[in-house]
Amino acid sequence: MRNFFAICSLLLFGLSSVEAAVIVQYPFTTDLNPSVLGTGVQSSSYDGSNLSNSYIGDDGYGNVLEAYPSLGSTNYGSAETNNSFFTIAVTASGGNYLNLGTLQFEVGKGGNSDPRGYFVRSSVDGFTSDIFSTLLSSGTQQAPGLQTIDLSSLPIFQHLSSIDFRFYVFTPSPSGNSVDFRNLELSSSNIPEPSALLLMMIGGLYLAGRRASLKPLK
Repeated sequence: MRNFFAICSLLLFGLSSVEAAVIVQYPFTTDLNPSVLGTGVQSSSYDGSNLSNSYIGDDGYGNVLEAYPSLGSTNYGSAETNNSFFTIAVTASGGNYLNLGTLQFEVGKGGNSDPRGYFVRSSVDGFTSDIFSTLLSSGTQQAPGLQTIDLSSLPIFQHLSSIDFRFYVFTPSPSGNSVDFRNLELSSSNIPEPSALLLMMIGGLYLAGRRASLKPLK
């Protein structure tokens, strides 16, 4: 039995040492397509059809996704009511699952006027609650800043076959003022769930150890 527990410890140590990997990456500097699809990811897509407009453009700090809210979306409440969002959809390939670690991106105002903000929701709860929400700093336009959202500690973001993220946006003049995004990246968690094969191996080792310990001495 000592050998059994020693081997299990080594297997679990091997799992815990697996590093996070990129699931999908959108630079938003040349087009609206992902530049990276990680291992086990079947597809990912961008959909901006709920916005009044969206495209790749130079906001003065380099190319970004310029997201213009749906008409009338000038604050949090109206952005929610008017479905003022773009969507990133990710699907795992057959037999694989998404264990989410972090969602990060750079975001900023497309100009000087205020207020501008955004909030993020996901399909895991039917888009009913915010993963993150903020009002962007008022005043002079600045280069997009990094925002990181940690999902690794939330069980609802583990072992998923697919997920959609909605990025809701609002500005003082939706047809002319944008919220700008670039370098959007979704990464996996550091510790994946044990696979069925690993669990079978551990079970087999346990039974073998039990048989050996119960075998009568000659």
